[in-house]
Amino acid sequence: GVHMSREASRDYTVFTVNWHGGGARLQAGSTYVKRGYMFTSDLGSVKTTADSLNDDVFVDEIGLELWTPRSVDVYTEGTKFVVMAAPPGFFPGTTTCTSASAAKTCSGFSTPQSGNVPFFYISCGTGSSYFGPNPYHFTPGSGTAFTFPGHGDVNNLVRSYLCADQANTVRPTWKLMGFFDAGDAGCISLADKTYDETTCDAGVPTNSPTDSPSQPPTAPQPTNAPTTSPPTE
Repeated sequence: GVHMSREASRDYTVFTVNWHGGGARLQAGSTYVKRGYMFTSDLGSVKTTADSLNDDVFVDEIGLELWTPRSVDVYTEGTKFVVMAAPPGFFPGTTTCTSASAAKTCSGFSTPQSGNVPFFYISCGTGSSYFGPNPYHFTPGSGTAFTFPGHGDVNNLVRSYLCADQANTVRPTWKLMGFFDAGDAGCISLADKTYDETTCDAGVPTNSPTDSPSQPPTAPQPTNAPTTSPPTE
């Protein structure tokens, strides 16, 4: 309904989460996680839909001591790149790339670290990709109507679910790749590279093995054919 209060009016319902259980406060480095759902449906389907989502709703606090930090390196070859993480265990650890032609271009971490920011790999449709710290890179109006980390206003709404210059049915996808230095020239140079899991694969032999020999086998031939008469001296 519409709520009237003096000269202000409100024609919407506010949904918010206030997490103050027992006066709890987040400490530096901790993360508060809450996943819930809002949906619209016909009245007869509400319970069935809600019950199917119950197991996916959760609230949690991830303390700094629960993170497993690892080194994360970006290796490039031509127009493609891959992100490799060090094995868990000893921090920061070292990464491994078995390709002799791939080069380490950018280094970061798998968890938040001082001076580093999250980097995303964003895809929009076919052939459009971006690696970097701007999650709104492909959002219509990005860089003109608004500039990240700023946002739009009532006249320039941020529609992050759309891909600029593409059909409204095309949706972007985001993948968090790690935490890197946004001022590092090597990391910045990767903006238009394409993510490829095979970048660090070792090279393959130039000739593949075959099921048949390259030349047919030969058998030694006798120098003289057998005769019915003994040889003469």
